[in-house]
Amino acid sequence: MAYASSFRCSFGPKATDVDGRQEPRFTDVQGREYQKYSIEHRTYFGPVDEEEAQRLEDQQQVFQRIFDNRLIFPPIRRLRRVLDCGHGSASWAVDVAEQNPDCEVIGVDIAPHMSPDDMPDNLWLQAVTLPLIHALCFGSFVGSVNLELQFRSDNGSITDEHALRRWSTQYLRALEDRKDLRIGSKLRNLMTEAGFVEVDAKMIPLPLSAWSTGRYLAAQEE
Repeated sequence: MAYASSFRCSFGPKATDVDGRQEPRFTDVQGREYQKYSIEHRTYFGPVDEEEAQRLEDQQQVFQRIFDNRLIFPPIRRLRRVLDCGHGSASWAVDVAEQNPDCEVIGVDIAPHMSPDDMPDNLWLQAVTLPLIHALCFGSFVGSVNLELQFRSDNGSITDEHALRRWSTQYLRALEDRKDLRIGSKLRNLMTEAGFVEVDAKMIPLPLSAWSTGRYLAAQEE
């Protein structure tokens, strides 16, 4: 069992600094396509090809089921502008734009060719390298969904010697000098310490096999 976490907080003029290059460069590693800037600077190690776009699409479908098809968590009556940082396959941005036709939705990502061919008129997707984003938006909200790659089991069958536990431990250890892959469980405290207010965080179990009981199992068998 892995865990997905989501949080919302209001924070407090907006300015954005981005790299002016319009066409990110890519590199091939073991037959997969990666964004060259990210590999060279060791900032992101995920591929950016069509196979990854499909994986992200499937992941979004999982999130939608877990979140009961809820796209927006903050209590906003009417969306006016939405920024999706790292839109991936853009499935979330597309859904938000379609469900809120009067809202301006902007998505940014390092890989333009993961964007869908057909998009709503109120959705704009841009390919940029983002060395720095500085944003201060009074009366706005920020939200994030993070996966914690630490496998667990309710019955204790996944021990430290289990292949999944060993894999996840080594994966976390390999990237510990670059990023904290358990950041989801720490976001509430980090955001509060940074001065954000109305911070709300929730840890949600994400099953890696069929649910033993309950409505999620029934939904999966439909």
